[in-house]
Amino acid sequence: MHLDGDGSAAPLSMDATAEDFLARADAREWLLQQFDGMGMGEALTDPEHGRMLRAIPRVRLARFPGTGLDETAVRTAIHHFGG
Repeated sequence: MHLDGDGSAAPLSMDATAEDFLARADAREWLLQQFDGMGMGEALTDPEHGRMLRAIPRVRLARFPGTGLDETAVRTAIHHFGG
């Protein structure tokens, strides 16, 4: 079966999870930098323990105190990466 298209991931939205960001090569680096800055980069990519972090929509995580992310940064990233 052949499907037309360029293989791009779906556009990101405010409800996009870390898993959605990680699936896109262009957004992956940005997200990993954000989490490394919070000291959580390894937790995010841990196959077992990072599952919960990867499932939380980024905009919700941005509302947690001390995450280093805010809604404006998430919105800007989504716009930059074609959301």
